[in-house]
Amino acid sequence: MASKKAKGNRVQVILECTEHERMELMKYNPILKKMTLHKEIK
Repeated sequence: MASKKAKGNRVQVILECTEHERMELMKYNPILKKMTLHKEIK
């Protein structure tokens, strides 16, 4: 399933439109040293 040319531990992420809501992503925050929820700002 994994490609032989893949570098590192990559995870395929599928994004979908949820009625034009703001995008939310779980990302690592180096300041808090934990995963935090990031929301799209507009």
